[in-house]
Amino acid sequence: MMFIGKFQYNYVPILSLSPAEMNAIEELPEKDKDLILPLVPIKGWVGSHSLNNSVPRIEKAIGKKRFWIADIDEDFLDGKKDKNGDYPREVFSQVEKLLDSNDGYENWYNFLSSHEMAIPVAQLSDINQLPSQLERLSTLGRGVVVRFNPIHIQSDIHVKVARIVKLLQLTNVFFIFDYEQVNKTHVQFFEKMGLEANKVNALIPNAKIAISCTSFPLGFAGYDNGENPITERLIFNKIRRTFSGLNLVYSDRGSARAERINGGGGTPAPRIDYPLLNDWRFIRHNADSDELVTKEDRVSAYATLAKKVMLAEYWESGLKLWGTQVIELTAKREKLGINNPARSTAVRINIHLYKQLHYDTPLGEIDTDEEWVD
Repeated sequence: MMFIGKFQYNYVPILSLSPAEMNAIEELPEKDKDLILPLVPIKGWVGSHSLNNSVPRIEKAIGKKRFWIADIDEDFLDGKKDKNGDYPREVFSQVEKLLDSNDGYENWYNFLSSHEMAIPVAQLSDINQLPSQLERLSTLGRGVVVRFNPIHIQSDIHVKVARIVKLLQLTNVFFIFDYEQVNKTHVQFFEKMGLEANKVNALIPNAKIAISCTSFPLGFAGYDNGENPITERLIFNKIRRTFSGLNLVYSDRGSARAERINGGGGTPAPRIDYPLLNDWRFIRHNADSDELVTKEDRVSAYATLAKKVMLAEYWESGLKLWGTQVIELTAKREKLGINNPARSTAVRINIHLYKQLHYDTPLGEIDTDEEWVD
């Protein structure tokens, strides 16, 4: 049973179905993918006209025989209809149908039933459909995940859901408390977060629970060299120490933001981030991005940044991950190095996933002998 007894996964990151994030997890060593259970909200893959390319891209990243948690990306539909109320591509209508709550979210169940490695997330928009939805999803035999956002938690929906789960006598259930975007001021609320999780645990003893959020900065303007604490890890550690009775697993956004950055067109200034266990270090090109006119200008800027990263005290020359090797290639101005923000993001997420996966294991004891081959 997926969420009963010994849990084989150390880390449950919430990842967007985007090129950078799929590339980041795809390039992890295979033995590490066995220890990660990613949650990926379903949406259209890049410019696809249908959902046909979405699940295959997830399976390409993690492997066709590995489980993953499937949710629905409601934000994918925001502002997509034209003035006539029509969607530009079929894929938007397909996602809208998945969100249809009729008959216990039948469309969502049917979609999941055709993807045998997808562990379902119960949809909470229509709470009246939850009992029938939970019963339907549980027949898939993969366990069921319930993901609460801040509004759910503030409204005590998590307690209501736990009562329904108890009434239905379901045991193979995993609860994720997703606090989305946070900052260092949220650390003081760790006890409140733990108490909310305790309410569920009191109703469903030994329930597997994740506390998830992200504190990756929304902007870097005005900074060219610095560090940011990984607040989500600090919050989790405090909850884990204080609420030892909770059956916790670590979750975050893989060092991506929970909020989209809107407006401010143009390409961001070149920046390379280097994740550590408890903070992110970053070095940013401090000249105006409009000075980088050609692709060669940007390659040169990223090469300079990569050399600075590799000379920094935090650089780990013995860490042979895809992400660190791409930084090395960048310093040499190689073709497969970083030359755009998306590849820089993939590098950061790749290293971050690895570091958080092995957070409780001294790095000296980790085998990184799987050489990267592009």
